[in-house]
Amino acid sequence: MARSDPSSDVNVSIANDRLPAGFEFAVACVCGAIVANLYFAQPIVGEIAGTLGLAPERAGIIVTFAQLGYCLGLLLLVPLADALENRRLALAVLVVGFAASITMALTTSPTLFLIACFGIGVGSVSVQILLPYAAALSDPKRQGLMVGRVMSGILTGIMLSRPVSSLITGPLGWRSVFFASAVICLGAAGLILVRMPARQPESKLSYGAMLKSMGSLALGNRLLQRRAAYQFLMFYSYTLFWTALPLLLSRRPTASTKFRSHSWRWREPQARSCHLWLGG
Repeated sequence: MARSDPSSDVNVSIANDRLPAGFEFAVACVCGAIVANLYFAQPIVGEIAGTLGLAPERAGIIVTFAQLGYCLGLLLLVPLADALENRRLALAVLVVGFAASITMALTTSPTLFLIACFGIGVGSVSVQILLPYAAALSDPKRQGLMVGRVMSGILTGIMLSRPVSSLITGPLGWRSVFFASAVICLGAAGLILVRMPARQPESKLSYGAMLKSMGSLALGNRLLQRRAAYQFLMFYSYTLFWTALPLLLSRRPTASTKFRSHSWRWREPQARSCHLWLGG
């Protein structure tokens, strides 16, 4: 994540009371909407793999490519927020996500779809550009509050992305999810343009020096190494669970499972009773 040092900003004079009304809420909504794009595919990887002709055991690669794009974006694009105007950089990265969403919605090629998955991961790193951007523009006394509210938006987007994806896929098909993702990108871009002021950092470091400084921190800071290891293990288990679970639930039970297959069948009278109980 890019460093946010208010003392090094050209726009340091922008105090919190001079920011546009609803700035915090707008940043939280934009970040939550953008990060949701990274997780829309997780609950529907089985449907996607079936349509594109991917073997079931390879369906998880869809999520892997998105995470790889996100990782690469964190390493190579987010540091640019210390050198380039932040709003323009976030919009440029978001364009990548928009193009990737449209491609995922339209393509029938598994190779092109996986490339687009990588692109959606890259496009989602605009969240990590906007988070320090918002903190840098806020009053130093309110930076903790600002970060907390934006993080609440991000976590809300992560939690809502899966049920929303499933609800859309049911009646409209999985391609509609990525058309909706493209619309989300456009809406987020509109909010960035309308509700967020520019911020131009004053960093004198070259891009190569920025990358080198991250390597020095990673190799020399033991606390950072421990925290990174903790987060890696937690995120690994989280992603593994939510990627594997939809594939497991979408499988038809067989006689080799622990329970006999007839115990899993949904008989017509039961389905009718449930439908009536739900008010259908």
